[in-house]
Amino acid sequence: MQVAKEGMMSDEWKVEHDLGQYRLMLDHLTAYREKKLGIHALLSALKGLLTALESKNGDWFEEAISERANLEILYAVECDRCEEAGCGFDAVDKVLFELASVKRSIQNIELIARERLGALS
Repeated sequence: MQVAKEGMMSDEWKVEHDLGQYRLMLDHLTAYREKKLGIHALLSALKGLLTALESKNGDWFEEAISERANLEILYAVECDRCEEAGCGFDAVDKVLFELASVKRSIQNIELIARERLGALS
């Protein structure tokens, strides 16, 4: 019986850990939308938070990774364009903040995080 309890404790810890990761994702996405966080910092945070999840099973995880990768591609393209034009990173953030594809990816990641919070709570 002790082994079963220890296994349950371990699983409970994993769930709590993942809940915290999803909350942090939502906090970072909100900070980005409120222009308190740049896209580079958001990408870095999302990569770390997704990597640190204990449970990565399911299509939702691949979708989240795909949306983050989409953001990274858009960021890289805009950085290259901006470097050629001689503008700074602030300009990159301004352009990306207005792109519909960036907004869509942000919304999709937020939806995934909210759905996972609901599923685990």
